[in-house]
Amino acid sequence: ASLNALNKNDISEIKSFANPPELVVLVMEAVCVLLQARDITWKGAQAVLKDPRFLQRLIHFEKDAIPDPVIRKVRSHYINNPAFDPDAVARHSVAARSLCLWVRAIGHYSQVAKTVEPKRNRLQTAQEQLKTSRAQLAEKQRRLAEVEGLLDDLRARHEESVAAKMGLAARIDDTSLRLSRARQLTDELAQEQVRWAQTLQIVQARLACVVGDVFLASACVTYGGPFTQEHRAAMMGYWKEACAAHGIPISPDFSLEGTLGDPVQAREWAICGLPSDSQSMQSA
Repeated sequence: ASLNALNKNDISEIKSFANPPELVVLVMEAVCVLLQARDITWKGAQAVLKDPRFLQRLIHFEKDAIPDPVIRKVRSHYINNPAFDPDAVARHSVAARSLCLWVRAIGHYSQVAKTVEPKRNRLQTAQEQLKTSRAQLAEKQRRLAEVEGLLDDLRARHEESVAAKMGLAARIDDTSLRLSRARQLTDELAQEQVRWAQTLQIVQARLACVVGDVFLASACVTYGGPFTQEHRAAMMGYWKEACAAHGIPISPDFSLEGTLGDPVQAREWAICGLPSDSQSMQSA
């Protein structure tokens, strides 16, 4: 803010001093030290002031890159000097006062920066750790998405199971919980695989007997209607022997209602009070 009041005319005012006051010289020495000029005498200061980019150099000064020896010298030789007082300098030159304030501001910033720097380093470390954690989280999310993608193929047959698992996935709010749910999901799928294998064995066994079972069911429907349950059982025994004699496989527990009946409809009939014995079910 102290530099905002300066313009080219103010710089010209300082350069115009043929025999500058000691405080003005002191201020320019401090400026030259900060700018790391080779010559910090009044002659060297005039050369620095003649630079058309002088004000821009001050405005865009790299205050975070000041070498330690430079800032120590500025603090010990100038800022800590009781004579280096902006109000005292202002009695000789208002422009020099602004430069004095700038030097003091740079020194104060450097002192504060040394206190802030460790915190800044810790912040940078924390940000790097956060970046790493986010990358790990993204990887875990990607892996979880792959697992969920594999589950999409099973949704048609396992709608309730998938809905429950998707509900669990939606409630996962951190990496640890995501991994826990993924392990749980893997265990449940392993159990489902055992059940599916058992179901597959049952279906395959029934498929091997489907020709014989359909034959017996067709015979029952065609010929068994007029007969009592005893005659039906006798005909069934005869047909089973015939199937065995001709090498036609049939289910050991074959029944007409088990082959052609609808368990849901049979349950509804029972609820409505209809008879549920074997003959009634077969006749229905």
